[in-house]
Amino acid sequence: MKGFNSLLEGSLAFWFKDSANAVDRTIFSASDAADADSFFKIVLRDNGFLQVAVSESGAPLLDFSTTSTFHDDTWHHVVFAVDATGNKFYVDGVDMDQSPDANRTFDPFLGGSPATTVFLADVNGIDDVSIGRDVLSVTFFDGSLDEFYLYDRKLDATEVGFLNDLGTGAATMA
Repeated sequence: MKGFNSLLEGSLAFWFKDSANAVDRTIFSASDAADADSFFKIVLRDNGFLQVAVSESGAPLLDFSTTSTFHDDTWHHVVFAVDATGNKFYVDGVDMDQSPDANRTFDPFLGGSPATTVFLADVNGIDDVSIGRDVLSVTFFDGSLDEFYLYDRKLDATEVGFLNDLGTGAATMA
């Protein structure tokens, strides 16, 4: 998985839909299969919050969750974007750091902030990448996933908004 191991910056973008469920559901997972403490994950938590967690050899590098719930049986567009200036997290075209109604919280004990620049290359030995499955367990995403993209650069707010609008029909390709 050389390509994943070299991505110091980039963006993950996808659509998902899920209804209330009593278990965490992994949307994306990249891991060293031999080291359960080295991973990059995007998870829809059992409480409906979205979580991004990155750990290397048991050392948490980034861990945040949204403060809004998204297990409402509605399609949602998500983008996690990282470059040398930090990270951004968008849901339905909204920057979670700029919205008064929906935002994200960083776990003060596990690390990270909007200035954190970790991405896939920060997890050593990635040899298993999965969409809709946690590579370290046998659980699968019990919902719908669509249009999953990995970019080798950080998408900006205009690009994220356009991708969201394309999916909702508010924009079209000329």
